[in-house]
Amino acid sequence: MKKIQAEKQRLRIKAQNNRDKMPAKTRRNLSQKICRLAKQLIDTHQPNSILLYLHMRSEVETSYLLESQLSSDRLVGLPRVEGQNLKIYQIQNPDIQFQSHKWGMKEPNPDQCTSLDSNFLDMILVPGFVFDKFGYRLGYGGGFYDRLLPNCPRALLVGLAFSVQIVDLLPSEDWDYPVDFILTENGVISCFK
Repeated sequence: MKKIQAEKQRLRIKAQNNRDKMPAKTRRNLSQKICRLAKQLIDTHQPNSILLYLHMRSEVETSYLLESQLSSDRLVGLPRVEGQNLKIYQIQNPDIQFQSHKWGMKEPNPDQCTSLDSNFLDMILVPGFVFDKFGYRLGYGGGFYDRLLPNCPRALLVGLAFSVQIVDLLPSEDWDYPVDFILTENGVISCFK
């Protein structure tokens, strides 16, 4: 168990370094390519409801995608850390004021949004440090998505990552939950089990 945790931490650090080394302009351009692919996937699958996330630090930038989805007819949700879990809030207004979490991510203000039941999400875009070709992911280590995803049985799970974040195989544990697709600047990786 300790060996797996140590390997996961090593992979997180390596992925963070790879992302951080990328010039901001390159990261922005690659993020736009990834978000265009995400929009195509969304247009193909036509989900009634979708969970996005607000990027932080050197993650794939998701602002463009949020803007495009807010102008659609679907329910758009964003996660908020509450205790040990993610609570989903519906975003309807692009001018909403976000709050900063102590870890640096922006979150919806619950006073300006209504909560959404995660059971009814049709598609979830998932962040991560590292993904493998089978859809397993390494997040920041808090287990928030690992606790959320099993409660979303009907959702199509889509990871967003730069190609430098993809590895052949990750050490996985019983509670790790794989995504169905990973979108990178190089295209779509199908990970169906």
